Amino acid sequence: MDLQYFLNILGRRKWLILLIMVISSVATFYFVNKQKLVFKATGIISTGIIGPQGLNVKEENIFVQKFQVEMSFGNLIGNIQSRSNVRYLSFKLLEHDLAAFDNVNVAEPAFRVPEEDPENGIIVDSETAKEIKEILTQKLAALENTFDDADTERKYKVLAKAYGYDYETLIEDHLTVKRNGDTDNIVFEFTSEHPDLCGFAVNEFCELYVRSHKKVQQLKDDSAVTYFQGLSDSIEFELKLKKNIQKNYKLDKNLLNLDKQSQALVSEITELELEKERIVGSLPALRSHVRSLDKYKNDVDGHNKDNKSGVGFNSRAIANMKRTIQQLNNEYIKGGQKDASLAKRRDLIKKNLEDALGKQAKLEVAIEDDELDKTDESLFEKRIDKELELKESETKLKSIDIRLNSLKRRADNYVVDENMLSNLDQDITLLEKHYVNARSKLNDEIINLGHSFYPLKLMEHAQVPEKAEPKHKVILSAFAGVVSGTLATVLIFLLAFLDISLNSPHQFKKFTNLNLIGTLNKVKTKNLDLKQLFSSNGQNKQLDNFKEALRSVRYIVENSEGNKFLFTSTKAGEGKTFMIVTLAHALTIKNKKILIVDTNFKNNTLTQMSKQGRTDNMLNSQLLGESNLEGDFMSKKINSLFNLDNVDIIGNKGTHQSPSEVFAGKNFKSFIDKISSNYDYIFFESSAMNDYSDTKELVDFVDKVIAVFSADSEIRNADKNSIGFLKSLGNKFMGAVLNKIELKNLN
Repeated sequence: MDLQYFLNILGRRKWLILLIMVISSVATFYFVNKQKLVFKATGIISTGIIGPQGLNVKEENIFVQKFQVEMSFGNLIGNIQSRSNVRYLSFKLLEHDLAAFDNVNVAEPAFRVPEEDPENGIIVDSETAKEIKEILTQKLAALENTFDDADTERKYKVLAKAYGYDYETLIEDHLTVKRNGDTDNIVFEFTSEHPDLCGFAVNEFCELYVRSHKKVQQLKDDSAVTYFQGLSDSIEFELKLKKNIQKNYKLDKNLLNLDKQSQALVSEITELELEKERIVGSLPALRSHVRSLDKYKNDVDGHNKDNKSGVGFNSRAIANMKRTIQQLNNEYIKGGQKDASLAKRRDLIKKNLEDALGKQAKLEVAIEDDELDKTDESLFEKRIDKELELKESETKLKSIDIRLNSLKRRADNYVVDENMLSNLDQDITLLEKHYVNARSKLNDEIINLGHSFYPLKLMEHAQVPEKAEPKHKVILSAFAGVVSGTLATVLIFLLAFLDISLNSPHQFKKFTNLNLIGTLNKVKTKNLDLKQLFSSNGQNKQLDNFKEALRSVRYIVENSEGNKFLFTSTKAGEGKTFMIVTLAHALTIKNKKILIVDTNFKNNTLTQMSKQGRTDNMLNSQLLGESNLEGDFMSKKINSLFNLDNVDIIGNKGTHQSPSEVFAGKNFKSFIDKISSNYDYIFFESSAMNDYSDTKELVDFVDKVIAVFSADSEIRNADKNSIGFLKSLGNKFMGAVLNKIELKNLN
């Protein structure tokens, strides 16, 4: 359905689309024909990208993925079209034209002559042309594309712009670089208004780029060799430096063989530690011997004195003990030998007496003066020997400690030296590895330099074109017509898609989804005579179509089994009044009696267009009075408006109150029921639903509700809410009438 709608729109706009196509085709033909003739020359360069030599001289991987090839060609074309390389072409073209600037008799005249500046006259003088030409010649010979000073750069840019040889003009208007299909070749194309310029530009640019590319590659190869040569020399110098540091360190520290020296030092420390442990272990015994000898000597000295002067003392002691024993024994006997303590004391003293007698006997028998003297001398000599041995051990222990401390300091120094020499060994090993690697790469680069291959070469020189490029005027004109027609069609479709108006039944169904019971086309209401309308003979298509559409609505109303109809709309100006009047007339043709009740209190157009009540309508006036409605309604008779007969109207006096407020305390429903028997149909008009609630309050008084929409209006959010209310009425909502449709939108 949507496609048919769009096709209908396209059919109505076909002449507009055809006109646009014709205009665009004619305009294209005219402007293409006015263009100057253009010549084109083509040259071809072989790149060597696809061949094994171009990719890898050693042919390590000749199977290259497609994207790699495309990327290689893309990079190459981008490099060719770079500003620095295109500048060579600009230099060459400008050099050629400047050479002929001051000499009209040269073999090759200038391709272009710059236009004069309207303010400053000629753009370049002979002196400047000669100066810039000589500089450009030098730059091209050396393949340099920059100038030494800003003033020369400025002069070059001014001249290049004047001649049309600047980078932007060459790239945008003249020079094209592309790959030749899937081949290994690059195509250079140059288009211009001068045939000789085309061939000259292509050939010179190809040769200049091949030379420039070769120079760049040679510089890369030379720079690689230079880089690895410098790297290997730098590593070699650092390696020698590290070795000298290692050698001098060993000489300064006397480290001829650090491993053997370390082992000897450890062995000596171990021996000294064992000796120290042995001496330390013997010292307690020596000190004990010395102390024991001192004690023995003191004891001997005491005995000597006692033996020489104390034998009598021992005898007196023995005598005293004997007397004591005798006394204790007498006391014990006198006590009846019952005192155990006395007996115990007596027995103890007896034992002491026996010990004393024994000692005295030994001294008297075994000891003489000369023997005591010999024992004392022997003990003294032994003490002296042991003391000397103790002193010697202590002295030796101190010497061992001093030696051990010295050796341990040397051992600590050896650890530092070993770490230092170990780090130096690691550095030297690493540098030797780097040196070997750098020398290997240097040798590879030297070998590659000897086998360097520069694949770019000029395969096909450009020829001076003999005829201009075809303009394809017809093809371009036809294409322009097709494009413009397509764009016009798309634009029409887009406007139709974005159109939210109700200008056709299709649009109405699309945006409202309401039951459409009739479509009334737009007619001129001024001086419209409805009687003549229904008696016309079909000479006016617009009126005839309106008449038939109205008859269709009439048929639906007659078969609706309703008597009272409420006409409403979502907003004002949709044509409710015109719809009511015309439908009423259509019914009167079939001898139907119609009553129109103007319940549109906010905009009582029906009341205003009617005459005052007449005497033959007193029944309505009487009923209005009985129902207490005279203050709000008045009985009228439509006569002059559209020349209607058999149609009565009850108009309102206008108010801002809602219907429920107007009818409060009055019997409006009873009034309607009483007069309904006098009329076949009663039509009510309501205010716009978007603005007022009148429709909702009048629904209870009618059998059916008919909504009137104008084809000129659009559906907004407020309309959607009102449409939702209509759908909620169910069977009471009879449908909608689309009014004011253009005849062309009815199909």
